[in-house]
Amino acid sequence: MDENRNAKTKRKLRIFAVIAACVILVAVLSLFLRHSHLQRLRSEMETHLLQSITYVESGQNDLAHLEAVEARGLAIRLGDNDYEHITLQQIALIRSLNLGQELFDEHRFSDAHDAYTSALGFSHAIIGINTHFIVELLEITDGHIYFEEMIHYAWSLAEQDDFENALKVYENALTLASSLSFGAGIKLAEDSIEDTRQRIIEAKRVIAGEYESQGDYLYEIGLFEQAIVIFQNALEIYTEIDDQDAVIEINTKIEAAEQSHAAYLAEIQRLEEERLEALRLEAERLEALRLEESRREDERQDEQHHIIVDVNYQHNRSIYFDLETPIDNQNTSPANLIKMGSRPGQNEGWYNGCGWVAAYNALIILGEPVHPAVIVNHFKANEGTVLDGVLGTFPNAIERFLIDSGYDVTHTLFPGRTLNLDEAIRASRVSVLAYAHTRTAHFITIVYNPYENFFVVYNCSFARRRSRALGLENATETGAAVDSITALLRETSEILFSFSLIAVE
Repeated sequence: MDENRNAKTKRKLRIFAVIAACVILVAVLSLFLRHSHLQRLRSEMETHLLQSITYVESGQNDLAHLEAVEARGLAIRLGDNDYEHITLQQIALIRSLNLGQELFDEHRFSDAHDAYTSALGFSHAIIGINTHFIVELLEITDGHIYFEEMIHYAWSLAEQDDFENALKVYENALTLASSLSFGAGIKLAEDSIEDTRQRIIEAKRVIAGEYESQGDYLYEIGLFEQAIVIFQNALEIYTEIDDQDAVIEINTKIEAAEQSHAAYLAEIQRLEEERLEALRLEAERLEALRLEESRREDERQDEQHHIIVDVNYQHNRSIYFDLETPIDNQNTSPANLIKMGSRPGQNEGWYNGCGWVAAYNALIILGEPVHPAVIVNHFKANEGTVLDGVLGTFPNAIERFLIDSGYDVTHTLFPGRTLNLDEAIRASRVSVLAYAHTRTAHFITIVYNPYENFFVVYNCSFARRRSRALGLENATETGAAVDSITALLRETSEILFSFSLIAVE
């Protein structure tokens, strides 16, 4: 009986051992299968991630995104937080690249640059990725941003009328756009270059037109040689901008001026020959009588001249001037009472006095004033008035008067073409400027105040108007304070051009 019980016990132990061995075997097999499954999932995850990186590096972002999403799903299943973070960074990198491309295609280059920079930041968490292609995208985007900056800078230069420098920047922008194969940029730069060249042409056309107007004026007043010189300046510009119609027109004007000048010289020569012939014939017959008659005529004219001069001188001398205050308006007393010439209504200071007023003001500024009667008398005695004062004073009369007063004088005709007016006037002790405007011509006196850094202009309504516009109307007791004589002439629509600058050194 004991033997049967022992046999049963041994049999149970063997069965238990077999069952235990089977359980252990199943457990080991289960662990092995799970481990193999996890290894396969991890291998698939790494493969998807590596494939995503390969697609990203080759620019296939959509495929790269799919692979990264698959890799992230596997990382979640594996519970691998590190790889889950890496795959999230990979997905963020791909989205940044896609966003950057979209913004780049919309020509929002600065925003695209930010997106690419974000992508480069995400790449730092991804092992094995070659970021060279992102750096290239950033460099390309930088090139497009620089192109936009060049275009904007060139545009700002053009708005300041600095067309030559604007054109250079546009041309550099075109070269950059070509190197970037940036079609829209090439088109923009080419259009901007063409527009700027047209604006340069138009600006030069305006300058040529100003020369032409000056030439017309000189032609009208009989200064044919000076007109030819000015017309030729206009011709050079019209030729440069290839305005054939204007070239033909200006050549016609030059030819007319040359013919008029030739006719003038021929007439002078003819008259001179006739005069010499008459003198020769009269010398043979009536030399003595002619000389006597000439002497009497000279005496009569001198007597008449002295009578007129003396009458005006006595009248002018009777008018009180304080010899201290510059005249700022010839239309007011006492300046409007001064007489120059013998034609009633056309010989008073309000009408023709700007020349002697300019000389009077200049001497006050120089500290050696004289009475206007002396200045008018000097002009008349030296044939310095135009048509007996009806058209005022010759610039040479003011120059001669200042020289005779003991000053060193520089006289420049049409100073706007050869001088920087502001610099020339700053360098002088005092200057007298003559300009033509829409009604007539006018002389003004100008002195530079270095302490206040402005010019004081006397007897000029245009300067008074500019002074008020600048808020400088109270800056001086007498005269008008302005910032620039060049700007005064250029920006006053009524002023046509300056034709004389007499500077006392």
